[in-house]
Amino acid sequence: MTITGGRKDPGPTAGDKILSAAMRLFVTQGYPSTTVEMIAREAGVAVQTVYFSFRAKANILIQLVDINVAGDTQPTPTLERAWVTKALAEPDPARQLELQVKGTASIHRRVAPLLSVLHRASDTDPAVAELWRANQGRRRALQRQLMIALRRKGGLPPGMRLGQAVDISYALLGPELFHVLVTERGWSIAEWERWTLGVLRRDLLVSGGRAEAP
Repeated sequence: MTITGGRKDPGPTAGDKILSAAMRLFVTQGYPSTTVEMIAREAGVAVQTVYFSFRAKANILIQLVDINVAGDTQPTPTLERAWVTKALAEPDPARQLELQVKGTASIHRRVAPLLSVLHRASDTDPAVAELWRANQGRRRALQRQLMIALRRKGGLPPGMRLGQAVDISYALLGPELFHVLVTERGWSIAEWERWTLGVLRRDLLVSGGRAEAP
């Protein structure tokens, strides 16, 4: 126990311990193979404490995804996050794409292993499948707003539909491709950033270009 500002720091709560333990087990053992009993043992708490805190294993995964995507525990909507508002407000379309890539990289650093777990588990657990679909929907909605902003700045090639631009951005910035290149193939995050930004700029930037209506 440490002293902070004249007060004793109580240290991590039972919920914190459960989340940390579950994160380690989900990534190393896989979601289906990890039981509540295993999480409790890894966290050093009673099984009843896990159920009291989260009620179900899926709720632990849901909270882990929310915390790791956000980078904190604040209930700030995605479109109000600092890197997103900065990208939307940036007048230069090339700079907007750079901010998108860097903001996405900061999320993938935290959450890529967990999203890989989520994706694999979605095939066997209906609750996890719903969480994966919701995550996909939020990511796609974010990319749509960013591509609308890019189009307003003259950043899309003539004739490119908005939906096509969203598909390109969604695919290139998604956790699936990041996992393949960084986790499986061993790219550094800096290499992923350079390559992704290069492809986005090549495909989505034409000076003065305007996209057709969706």
